[in-house]
Amino acid sequence: MEELINLFVKLKRKLRLLNSDDAEEAYNCLNAFLHEDALLQKALDLSKKQATDIEVNQLCALLKEPHYRLEKLTLYRSGTITERDCADLVSALIVNPSHLRELDLNKNTLDKSGVHELCNLLMNPLCKLEKLKLVKTITEEFSFSLSSALCQNPSYIRELDLSENKLGDAGIKELCVLLENQDCKIQKLLLKKCSIEKEGCAALTSAFTLNPSHLRELDLRENRKLGDSAKKLAEMLQKSECKLLVDTSKMERVTSFLNPNKWTWVKSEKESGKAESAEDQDEMDQGDQRSDQNAEDQDEMDQGDQRSDRSAEGLDGKSQEKENKKKKKKKKKKRK
Repeated sequence: MEELINLFVKLKRKLRLLNSDDAEEAYNCLNAFLHEDALLQKALDLSKKQATDIEVNQLCALLKEPHYRLEKLTLYRSGTITERDCADLVSALIVNPSHLRELDLNKNTLDKSGVHELCNLLMNPLCKLEKLKLVKTITEEFSFSLSSALCQNPSYIRELDLSENKLGDAGIKELCVLLENQDCKIQKLLLKKCSIEKEGCAALTSAFTLNPSHLRELDLRENRKLGDSAKKLAEMLQKSECKLLVDTSKMERVTSFLNPNKWTWVKSEKESGKAESAEDQDEMDQGDQRSDQNAEDQDEMDQGDQRSDRSAEGLDGKSQEKENKKKKKKKKKKRK
């Protein structure tokens, strides 16, 4: 009986083209919460899931399956897996890299070994990754490795999000090696809150001067010390159809000599919140003013009514006097 059951399990796995029990278990877990056949899905979003929902080792086994042709992957909810788990997942992608187009680590951090695995993935000639999101994932010391890896296979990447990583000027200079590469076709570069200062901004200006044609959006918000380098960068990018995102305080200094019709400026979240609060206050003040005006109008109307009433009373009094005079005249005629 046991042999028959084992034979059935092997046959079932063979029909599904899965090579391990872990991959089979991951497949079943995904089917349970996707309510669809996981092997037919092109995108897998685990941003609201934890390792208790689907075990990391099981997911790794499924990612290695040649028949699992995933194109978009977002990892587990931030903070719910370890650096080692994150490294293992990236390593699993190396086995089957040709279909993946978008990878979001979802603020799960990478240690040295994880960065090494990520670089191996990016250098793989079969890797055709177009969007890479590494928000709050790496540090300045790993920026050289990341830039070098992307330089080995630069032609596919279109969107790179390195926001909230403390890259500093040194890390940005390493990244500029990639940006200067003529085969690099990055269209969207997000560097929000990366501790970039004057030298880093100058390095970006130099890099985009050498290779400016593809960039369509550059986010430098919450980098507080860009200095006058921001003006030079803006002046250079003005020649292309590029959207530059900076804080309003820098925008006011930079845009004094630029054609505003060619630019889209975005306020930081804090500034947007302040602006919304100010607008709300203005609306409240205007509402109060309208209420006061309405009250004044009502008072005037009431006063007008009172005057009308008094006028009416005056008219009634005069009419009564005339009537009395007429009656007296009639009485006198009768006496005569």
